[in-house]
Amino acid sequence: MKEYTRGETPNLYAVIHEETLGDDGTLTDGDLATPAGSYSIIIWDCVHDVVQASVTMTADSTGKLSYSGWTIPLTALCSDRDPYEYEVHAVDGSSKKTIKKGKFMVKEHIA
Repeated sequence: MKEYTRGETPNLYAVIHEETLGDDGTLTDGDLATPAGSYSIIIWDCVHDVVQASVTMTADSTGKLSYSGWTIPLTALCSDRDPYEYEVHAVDGSSKKTIKKGKFMVKEHIA
């Protein structure tokens, strides 16, 4: 799991694939695809308080999204066991929604 320190700006990513349904009924990842609708991220701290409300991500290339618009406060909560979490919501059209989740640790900044 990626680690960041207080005062650092994490680079958070999501990779979005177009899902395909096989003849046997199994759902698998297909080609990379950037949603035609919206894509946003929300970040929670280690006690599950929202620290970054839902904001738009950047489409870096087909199917690859990133966000680096939030800096971990110098007063951020840190835990050796409990990670910060983020969730990416990608909406394609009016009905298809993809949710990707990720985690990272925040460590105390040593000056």
